Amino acid sequence: MRKIKLGSMLFVFMVFITGCATNYTPLDLNYVSTKSLEKKDVKVALIKPSYSLSQQALQAMSASPYSGMMESMMPPDYKIRNKYNNNYVINLRNAMQTSMESILLGKGFNVIRTFDSQDEVSYSYKKEIDLLVEPEFDFAPVIRNKRTIVPVIGPMDKGTIQMSGKIKIVFTEPMSRETILIKNIDITSVGFESSIEYSDVAEAENDLVVMLNQMYPKLMDKIESVIHVDEVMNSLSDIDRLKEKEL
Repeated sequence: MRKIKLGSMLFVFMVFITGCATNYTPLDLNYVSTKSLEKKDVKVALIKPSYSLSQQALQAMSASPYSGMMESMMPPDYKIRNKYNNNYVINLRNAMQTSMESILLGKGFNVIRTFDSQDEVSYSYKKEIDLLVEPEFDFAPVIRNKRTIVPVIGPMDKGTIQMSGKIKIVFTEPMSRETILIKNIDITSVGFESSIEYSDVAEAENDLVVMLNQMYPKLMDKIESVIHVDEVMNSLSDIDRLKEKEL
């Protein structure tokens, strides 16, 4: 009889654990432009998307050698920021690089190469290309967490996650490094639910991934919509006229 009771209790426990398990959403940051405009005689070098200096400082703080020792005890807001800064930022940079190449090609520009930074663009490349394009993203999750300590059970967390910030696309003349065009996009303007509520750590981490998956294609759509070929071509013409005057 005792064995049957123990078996029943184990079965109920396993069902409870299975029912409470979180179905984690994989991070999916894919975007391919559907545009196919007429090819322009404009050679472009893409600079790999950069993470803003202010966010890099936050990333350095979260990478403290003591952070891993305490992470299991930390509330969701710390864990989410830590994962975002040390994992998702890398994924965002790589995904944006591929998506920006696709967008620029769809606009008819000839993307000849991608560089990690402007400093890597050699003089010979600067003479060959017409334009440098550099995206910079300055957005991150803002987490407001409320922790309640429950006797025996321990800490209970609930709160909200909101994505906040912007992305900037800078168009630069390669030889002079003069900025000829800047596009700023506030991520709250791209049309997605930028604030969600959570009630535990696992749910909070999964909700951040869901939010990034929803935000990314809308953000890329917005970037594609604000890059106007005629505006870029006119800016390049202005630069050419200035060069002729200087000569």
